[in-house]
Amino acid sequence: LLLVSSTHLYILRKLPEHKTMANLICRRPIDTITKITSKKNFPEIITFRYGPKQNEQEEKSKMKPIED
Repeated sequence: LLLVSSTHLYILRKLPEHKTMANLICRRPIDTITKITSKKNFPEIITFRYGPKQNEQEEKSKMKPIED
């Protein structure tokens, strides 16, 4: 299971003995996600790519301007 908050992405695994409980497998800051992809054949499978946390100045320099 995936849980997304405004700051983090949480990866959870259901507990087989408890239908309403889950274990926290991983917690990743949202700003470390560099790419989200899926394949045409299996759109329900999503791949997340992570990178090092960048400072605000580096992020602004890598942004491409939107052209009309």
